[in-house]
Amino acid sequence: MKFQFLKIQIIQTTLRAFGFFLLLLTFVSCDKCRDIECLNDGICDEGICECTYWFSSKNCSEPAIKAYAGWYDMTFYCDDSGIGLTERLRLIYEDETTLRIGDLYFEFEDKENAIMKRHFSDGQEFNGSLHIEHENELEMEIITSEQGEV
Repeated sequence: MKFQFLKIQIIQTTLRAFGFFLLLLTFVSCDKCRDIECLNDGICDEGICECTYWFSSKNCSEPAIKAYAGWYDMTFYCDDSGIGLTERLRLIYEDETTLRIGDLYFEFEDKENAIMKRHFSDGQEFNGSLHIEHENELEMEIITSEQGEV
């Protein structure tokens, strides 16, 4: 009797250990984030980095607004006449919250909205706001708070 009890107990213990091993193996093999490093406080979810607001890319290493930097054909409209001036301008990445065109700075409040500032040599400032909508191309709408040349 004692031998059977010991045999049953060994079999139960072996089955429990085997079940625990299978459970552990399943958990470890399903961890899709095991080898993923998300930078800048990004969090891995199912093998994909979910980036904090100011960062993007596969591992959250690139500032989100850096994608906007580049050359653009920009049309400036001064009124509702539909007549505008088109110029090729370069949008330059300054830091993770600032872009600029020449001496016109765009300080981003979030990924789509920025405060526009231009400082003149005589100490005057030109201020406005900028909103970016991007599907396949960059579209900027600049609303100025003062009259003046940009």
